[in-house]
Amino acid sequence: MKKLFLLIVVLISLLGCLPVLAPQVGMTRNQWVGQTLIGDQVYLDENWEVWKSGGKFYYFKDGKLDRIDQGQLLQERFQIENIQK
Repeated sequence: MKKLFLLIVVLISLLGCLPVLAPQVGMTRNQWVGQTLIGDQVYLDENWEVWKSGGKFYYFKDGKLDRIDQGQLLQERFQIENIQK
């Protein structure tokens, strides 16, 4: 009975630590990669990296986590001008 009670206390304590272990805005990409088990890079340019993991998108600007959302990546639009001579 004492072992069960101790186990419950330990589990509750560990569950209380989960938000601390969650990715937070401001952390570096290397810190995020160290905490994340599976992540796919979906976008990369000069200043931005976007990774997808667990149904969420993680946006890194200059190597720091800038925002987290569950939305979709913005589509780039190109306008083609057809000039006939």
